[in-house]
Amino acid sequence: MEVIDASYDVEAAEDLAHRYTTAPSLPTAAELDPGIMAQLRTMLAMTSAKHAKYYSEDSPYQRAIWFGQGLGRATVGFTESMSVMGPARNTVSFKPFPMDGLPDVTLFYSDLVGINSKVIDPDKRAAAIELANLLASPDFLTASFGPSPDAPVPQYLMPVRKSVFQRLAAKFPLYGQMYTMATTVQPRLFRLGPGSRPWLEGTKSSIRAEVFEAPICQP
Repeated sequence: MEVIDASYDVEAAEDLAHRYTTAPSLPTAAELDPGIMAQLRTMLAMTSAKHAKYYSEDSPYQRAIWFGQGLGRATVGFTESMSVMGPARNTVSFKPFPMDGLPDVTLFYSDLVGINSKVIDPDKRAAAIELANLLASPDFLTASFGPSPDAPVPQYLMPVRKSVFQRLAAKFPLYGQMYTMATTVQPRLFRLGPGSRPWLEGTKSSIRAEVFEAPICQP
C-alpha cells in the first residue's frame, strides 16, 4: 500500500499542474509538496484512516465487497474490483478519479508485455516476440479477461484494444460503460520514469506518514 500512496503523490502533481509527463519529478522526502500532501489528506478525510490503511493479501478488493453490501456511498479503486462487488455492480455509475476535479490529465495504470533487451539470441528473441504477440492478441485477452468455470463474471480489467472492449461488452454491458469512460477522456499511461524503484524505496514511508499522521483537511 505504501507504493500506491507514493504513486498518488506523483498522480496528484500531474493533475494539479494540468500537465502530463512520462518522466515526472520524483521529490525526496524533504521536498514533498505541502499542497499535494494537503490534497491527499483531503481524500483521506472522505473516509477514515482505519479504512484507508486496510489491506488484506487474502482479499485485496475487500473494500469493493463492502461497497457491494451497501456500505458507503462511493468507492475508489481499480475497475477489476467490480468483479467481487456482486449484483450491486450493475447499479453503479463510475468515472475517472482526477485529483483536482478536472479531467485534463486522466491517468491509467497498465500491465505491459515487454522483452528483455538482454535477449539477443535470434531464436530466443523470435520466440519471445511470438509469445508477446500471443499474449497481446484479441483472442487471448478476451479469453483471459472473461469469466471462467470458477468465476462466472469477467475480471473487469481494462483492455487497451478496442476490439476486446467490443467483444466483452457484447456479453457484459459494464464493459460498454468502461469503454465510454476511457474514450470520453484522453487516457494517459501512468509512468514514474527512470529511477522510480529507488525513489519508491526511499520515500514511500515518508509520504504515507505525511498523509496519515499530519492533521487532516476537511473537505
